[in-house]
Amino acid sequence: MDIFRTHEQFELDVLNGLNSARILPGLILGGGTMLRLCHGLDRYSVDLDFYLVKSDFGVGLLEKCVKALGRRLTIMDHQDKRNTILIELSSVHYPRKLKIEVNKVRSIKTWKPEIAWSPFSNMQVLVNAVTLSEMAEMKIDALINRKEIRDAYDLEFLLKKKAPIPGDKDRYREILERLNGFTHQDFAVKLGSIIEAEKRQYYIENRFAVLKTYLLDMIANAQT
Repeated sequence: MDIFRTHEQFELDVLNGLNSARILPGLILGGGTMLRLCHGLDRYSVDLDFYLVKSDFGVGLLEKCVKALGRRLTIMDHQDKRNTILIELSSVHYPRKLKIEVNKVRSIKTWKPEIAWSPFSNMQVLVNAVTLSEMAEMKIDALINRKEIRDAYDLEFLLKKKAPIPGDKDRYREILERLNGFTHQDFAVKLGSIIEAEKRQYYIENRFAVLKTYLLDMIANAQT
């Protein structure tokens, strides 16, 4: 997992660069990388996912980011699409490429300042971060729509962090259906590739037992 640890250094380097250029205050960090850097999510995430504090901040944002980051890093690709801004970066100092995605259309209801940090870096960066309660909503949508095991893992992490898991009994059943659809291959390979070795066997054997128990209890209580 050393390559992922080095990648965290890259992520913090980029966050620091955006902060120095006074771009970061206009952005809200979300996704798995935010959960890892700000809340200790115990799986690796390789992209920086942002949202806009205000919609008009997106005007000219791509050019500002390219100018700020291109001074030290190689811009592999950059696109200003209708709904998203995409930037792909590389550096001689880091083995993996890093993708930045800025969602220009989704409005974030709640965010708060958090410190992004890593035990593998000496940098600490203040970011606007999506709140855990809103992240839970977003992860449910992602799990239902794209059926990726990492979204289920993140949702169980949020539950352990005491974030409310919103929904009614039909929604909870839909989440359970997604959880029950994951195969041994999903746990052993897809999930196993982004978590530390000592956690892999636990999830192969127990899967998402904590999250499933919570959902079943919520369904049972909703029916009484």
